[in-house]
Amino acid sequence: MSKCQRCGKEGEDRRTLWMACFYQMNELNIPFTEKMINGTLYEKIGEKKIKFSPNSTFEHTVPVFDNKPYDEDDKYEYRFYTLWVCKSCRADWMGKIKEWYNEMPFGSVSNRTQYVQTSSDKGIAVKYGNSNDG
Repeated sequence: MSKCQRCGKEGEDRRTLWMACFYQMNELNIPFTEKMINGTLYEKIGEKKIKFSPNSTFEHTVPVFDNKPYDEDDKYEYRFYTLWVCKSCRADWMGKIKEWYNEMPFGSVSNRTQYVQTSSDKGIAVKYGNSNDG
């Protein structure tokens, strides 16, 4: 049994969220664990379907990576911030990423939502139907 770092629930089925960016994520006052991987970078070149198990009829899609390194002469150092969470908290995190991606920053123009800054520093969402700007 292990505890979800976000909601505190005890359970067996936990997932590690891995986040990487050029920002000191520990400034957010979230109990991240810092990790690092030294290795070689491979590029995704496609996808393929595989069976969930040898006797299963269920298939899922997995990425296929080039067998040649992206840059044979360079070893990469990847730094990550991780959280150990339950499936519900992972689903919340994924939903927030999708929400963030689909909301545009103040003043941007796209075919998604535009936020217009107001005098009170709050944003008003304005939908631009078929705009191809941005």
